Amino acid sequence: MAKRGQRLIGVPVSPDPGVVALVLYFGTSKLPNGDDRVLTNEGENADAGVNVGLPASRDVDGEQMHVIALDSVPEVAALPEGEYDFGVAYFDGANESDITEAEDVTIDLTPPEKPTKVVVISAP
Repeated sequence: MAKRGQRLIGVPVSPDPGVVALVLYFGTSKLPNGDDRVLTNEGENADAGVNVGLPASRDVDGEQMHVIALDSVPEVAALPEGEYDFGVAYFDGANESDITEAEDVTIDLTPPEKPTKVVVISAP
C-alpha cells in the first residue's frame, strides 16, 4: 500500500489565555448547487465542528501556531479526494469565536505510479 503524506493545519496561538480548544470545520468547497461554501458556526445552517482540543504549538515561519494533523481527526481522515474548505474557531469553554477559513484546499490521495522494475547492478 502506498504511503500518504501528512496534512497539517496551523492556527496562531490565541492571545486570549482563556482559549481551551480549537474547533475544526470542514466541507466541500462547492455546495451541490455549485455555489461556493461559506463555513459557519451560527444559526440554523451551522456546520458541524469537531473539537480537537488544544494541540501543541510550534514555530511556523516565526509565529507560534497550534498544529492540527488532519489524519488524527477521524472525520477528516476519512474524506475522499476533492476540494475542501477548512476553518478553525477558538473555544473558551463556553463561547466560540468566528471561523477563519482556508478555502479550496485540494486533498490529493493518489500516489505516483510505482517503479516498473528494480535492477540490481553489479559493481565493475
